Amino acid sequence: MCPRAYDTRVATGQKVTVANVAEEVQEEDSPTRETSNEVRPRLRMITLFFGVLMVLGGIVTGVVYHAHGGTDDPSRTNISSQGMDEGETSPAVSPVAPSPAPFSLVPVDSLLDELGPSIAPTDADLVILLNDPTSPQAQALLWLQSDSITRTLGRSIKTVLERYALAVLRYSTSGESSWSFPFMNSDDVCTWQKGDRGVACGSDQNTVVKWNLSDLSMKGGIPWELVLLSNLESINFSRNDLTGTIPSRISELKYLKVIMGIYNALTGALPRAFSPVTEGIRVASNRFTGTIPASWGTTMPALLYVSIDNNQLTGTFPTTFGKLAALADLELHGNLLTGTIPSELGHLSSLKRLSIHRNGFTGSVNDTLCNLNGSDYDLLETDCDEVACSCCTWCCYGIGIDCSPVV
Repeated sequence: MCPRAYDTRVATGQKVTVANVAEEVQEEDSPTRETSNEVRPRLRMITLFFGVLMVLGGIVTGVVYHAHGGTDDPSRTNISSQGMDEGETSPAVSPVAPSPAPFSLVPVDSLLDELGPSIAPTDADLVILLNDPTSPQAQALLWLQSDSITRTLGRSIKTVLERYALAVLRYSTSGESSWSFPFMNSDDVCTWQKGDRGVACGSDQNTVVKWNLSDLSMKGGIPWELVLLSNLESINFSRNDLTGTIPSRISELKYLKVIMGIYNALTGALPRAFSPVTEGIRVASNRFTGTIPASWGTTMPALLYVSIDNNQLTGTFPTTFGKLAALADLELHGNLLTGTIPSELGHLSSLKRLSIHRNGFTGSVNDTLCNLNGSDYDLLETDCDEVACSCCTWCCYGIGIDCSPVV
């Protein structure tokens, strides 16, 4: 095969390679069995021809590319082939590398490596995160992957963990909830609020300290990931349709002072501990079972009020509550508690309200408790036909429906 034959094939658009040219040279030469000295110059000539062709092709490509503004837009590339004869092909234009992003991005693949120890501390957590794409955790991680703040270099891991925790909360309690404030947008979490709803940050505006999601018709459970809001001081999820338990890991919130969760459908046992600085617990009107943790009287010395009424709590009332010197309000009514009223409650010099009716208590409110504050009680209420009380301000009879002030 001579160079003239190759020129004919190029003109007709046929595919030609060095390999098949060499093969055809050997086939054409086989009848005459030309010597190697005769074949090699021909191969060198063909190879040189290909080299020249490749150089010319590169030059043409560069001219076409720059003539059209260096773009890889398909509409512009097609222009270069207009007016060509049938069978001719336009030279291929190499793709152009994308322009750099306006800011550096954290690789998506590194998110799990970075957050893993915090968001998946156990194998079970990791299985949920990776194998269940419908889980709140997996959905929250997917959202992070497109979140501009998360993917910006220089942000702190604490910033990302707070955004992840709030996203998990949102996906865990979506249901039919109506959130009338900004949430899970591309702004700082400190702006995810309206009025007293949503989250609030501390004076430094760098971290979440309050979470008020009351009256939002939320359905679902409270995720343990709320503990990733490590500076949280106040939680309020009252008057929703939340189910499940309060995560035991809530005790990891070492700055938590107030937890409010009345009027839900929460079940299970009450957590054995909250933060040592906890001042108030109001989780009345749920479906908690089990006993009142005796540890509350020793691990939370700053307690000012405890409202755990209208649940399904059983057992006796812990004597350790007598150590809570600051306790002013104790509401236990509407449970299944039994036994007698501990005399240790007589040590509660700050007590102003005590409500223990509609339980199974027996005996009497002892004189020490009665004489503690005398007539200064705002409310001292019990089942007076079951528990003798000479200082009660209200008495309930029968099944506790008929309650009236003591005259």
